[in-house]
Amino acid sequence: MASMTPRSIPPPSSSTGSKKPFPGQGIFEFYQREAEKLKHQREPERRKPPRPVNVRVKAPPGIGAVQTFSGRHISVGPDGIVEMSEGDAFYLIPAGWTILGDA
Repeated sequence: MASMTPRSIPPPSSSTGSKKPFPGQGIFEFYQREAEKLKHQREPERRKPPRPVNVRVKAPPGIGAVQTFSGRHISVGPDGIVEMSEGDAFYLIPAGWTILGDA
């Protein structure tokens, strides 16, 4: 069995202040710069809340009010048309509600 002696790994910079490149340092620094660019590009998108999409839906005959999936209570007018979020309307389609178009 070969004896294994620990090797000392030199620090990234010597006491004189000069940095010695390590194998693959160029590609490492390239990816670091690219990651910083992407981070700064995505930040404004992350801060903006998503724009809600509202749709107009027509209630089946005889419906006077509806409790939506998001917890809103909406009264249905005499024409039977209600405006609500697209997510809430999704759950009412199987119950006979009809999407009329974007509000």
